[in-house]
Amino acid sequence: MMGELRQDLRYAVRILAKSPGFTAAAVLSLALGIGANTAIFSLVNALLIRSTPVADPARVVRVYPAGSDGRFHSVSYPDYLTLRGASRTLAGLSTFTTRPLSLATGGQADRVTGEIVSGDFFRTLGLRPAAGRFFVPEEGVTPGTHPVVVLGHGLWQRRFAGDSSVVGRTIGLNGRTFTVIGVAPASFVGVSVAILADVWVPVMMSDALFPMESGSRLTQPEVTWLNLVGRLAPGASRPAAEAELGTIVRGLATARGETVDPRANPVRVEAENRRFADHQAEVTAFMAVLMAIVGVVLLVACVNLAGLLLARASARRREIAIRLAVGAGRGRLLRQLLTESLLLGLSGGGGGVLLALWGTDLLARLRPAADVTIALDLGLDARVLGFALGVSVLTALAFGLVPALAATRSDVVSALKDEAPGGGRRRSRLRNGFVVAQVALSLLLLLGAGLLTRSLRNAGAIDPGFDPADVTVVPFDVGIQGYSAARGQIFYADLLERARALPGVRAAALAENVPLGLGNQAMGFNAPGVTPPEGRGSIVADFNIVSPGYFAALRIPLLSGRDFAATDRAGGPAVAIVNATMARRFWPGGTALGRRIWAGRVDTTGGYEVVGVVADGKYRTLGEEPRNYVYLAYPQSPATALTLHLKVAGGLDAVLGGLRDAVRALDPSMPVLTPMSLRSAIGISLLPHRLAAGVAAAFGLIGALLAALGIYGVTAYTVSQRAREFGVRLALGARAGDVFRLVLGQGMRLALTGVALGVMGALALTRFLGSLMYGLSPTDPVTFGGVTAGLAAVVLLACFVPARRATRVNPVDALRSE
Repeated sequence: MMGELRQDLRYAVRILAKSPGFTAAAVLSLALGIGANTAIFSLVNALLIRSTPVADPARVVRVYPAGSDGRFHSVSYPDYLTLRGASRTLAGLSTFTTRPLSLATGGQADRVTGEIVSGDFFRTLGLRPAAGRFFVPEEGVTPGTHPVVVLGHGLWQRRFAGDSSVVGRTIGLNGRTFTVIGVAPASFVGVSVAILADVWVPVMMSDALFPMESGSRLTQPEVTWLNLVGRLAPGASRPAAEAELGTIVRGLATARGETVDPRANPVRVEAENRRFADHQAEVTAFMAVLMAIVGVVLLVACVNLAGLLLARASARRREIAIRLAVGAGRGRLLRQLLTESLLLGLSGGGGGVLLALWGTDLLARLRPAADVTIALDLGLDARVLGFALGVSVLTALAFGLVPALAATRSDVVSALKDEAPGGGRRRSRLRNGFVVAQVALSLLLLLGAGLLTRSLRNAGAIDPGFDPADVTVVPFDVGIQGYSAARGQIFYADLLERARALPGVRAAALAENVPLGLGNQAMGFNAPGVTPPEGRGSIVADFNIVSPGYFAALRIPLLSGRDFAATDRAGGPAVAIVNATMARRFWPGGTALGRRIWAGRVDTTGGYEVVGVVADGKYRTLGEEPRNYVYLAYPQSPATALTLHLKVAGGLDAVLGGLRDAVRALDPSMPVLTPMSLRSAIGISLLPHRLAAGVAAAFGLIGALLAALGIYGVTAYTVSQRAREFGVRLALGARAGDVFRLVLGQGMRLALTGVALGVMGALALTRFLGSLMYGLSPTDPVTFGGVTAGLAAVVLLACFVPARRATRVNPVDALRSE
């Protein structure tokens, strides 16, 4: 048996080497399809499948408590302690949160990303250090004690050249001295989604690193800021842990007097690789769209391969008939032909892996500009390579089987007499069917690309509610420089004054969040007489903290009331500005001015007086429905990380030097991070749509090219097989134009059949792109008409050359052969 397999393999190599054109076309088609699928699957693997490299990852879980608004939220440190102490289904429960930090070593200061974690974090994950040791639980007990730090392996290599003597040395973090006690393993870069952690710091040092004005975040149950990761106890399951933790969370909410919906589970316990909480479904759906796009590309490539194999089987019809005549069994011939298909598939898979390496490099470059290092491992690990191998084998065997069966059904007598050289009607129908499928699938791809591209163009025309023209954003964070709240306010006030004085600066303001950026925040608000939805304790609204002049800098229309003023100082009456949607929903038919809102429960003191109403805008995505939005005044609502918004005449380059000088004069150690135009910041919200449109457009064009090649190949093959017929027609008086129309009509009939099937399929499937559409219907007639006409033109061109060749058949040669 093994000898026969080796013989089949040697023969397959020889036979494919004799037809380099056919082999190259087949391998290239498969490489494009397999490469596209492998590249996108590597992205799916990184985001949705691959687990964090920890011990026994199947037992590690993410714990997501739900707030009164029904969305998943972080937890406070006191609530974490309660959950950890009361749970019996978890062998360990740890906290983490990601924060930027200022690292100082040897007189050099850099911004790094840190994970603030509980003392048992590394023990819960079951990790071993590359050098030194990890935290022990005792280092997470007393606030302000144990200023120790664990370095990330990457930072250890970059900053300390992998020197093991770094253990025991001190470094500066946010102006505090920390002792290095260990180095994380190279494979572990943190548990935050796609973010590379440079250092790990005990949660007990959080107040020292990020001081609060009032009290400690470690003692206040209303300050929710921590995420949870745990390890299941032996014999425990995720549903059991979810039920137990849900009971604990209900008890905590009842003790605080909060309304608890008995129908909803207030806790979700998910597998460790489900890292997106509220957005898990959206991310999964988007990845499914990308996989569907490249899956269609693979189908086009496979149909092309099947068509090529079928045409090749027709050319080898006499060879196969001779082998059958001398006693070869049909099963033996099937195995030989499938061996050739498998060899093509494996060769295409190898080429696909090489293309996937290039494709994943392109995907990695699409990462958005951010204050943290994006850590998305798109490497081709064993799972991705196994996927590529499986796709290669399955496609080769599945799409090589039909041509192999057709080839071994040859009529031996007619084949030996060299009759019916085209292989008969059955084989012609198969070839035509493959061409129709190629056109239909290619049209489906092109329609998706057209819809997504037009949608992106529409998105660019959507009014975001502010004017990004000539606005540049520059992030600052005084907290990681060790500033107190009072010192931070002085720095920002001086920064604003100096920025406004720079030549060319028309307006300057500070804000905690950039509109349509990645740092959106929301919390529950209440007002007298306003009833939250059933089962909710408050009405959710997004919010931002901004300085006076913010609305003028971004040209956000003030509909009524006033802007924040310099008199809105810390310690004075708290004020807020709401958008038109929130004013309408909270006080329908009345005015919002002078009303009071509370962050949380309504009481007799505190709250914010509404002093202005501004126009609605787009805050999270350009396609969102109107949402409640609140602006709070800085410095009444302190924030250490603020972004300077500069409206500059002539671009930032004209003032960047002056801005750096101004910052250096205020604090030489304050880093000026990379500025970004506000238009670029808006572009971050469109990154998924650009990715989908780019993938669809690129592979739609590839699919159209494959379809055109398929039409050309079938038409050219038909012309070569019917050359004698065309010669006879011409000899009997047919005009060249008649033959031209005959051939062209045959090709166009196949194309139009494929177009009709493609349109019907697109009408059924493009509705799944609805979430990615901006101002465009998934069945937009302009897109359907334009793409259909374009593909028809391409197919017409593919049929033109073989049709012209048919008109040049020499009738004398045809009659002589007869």
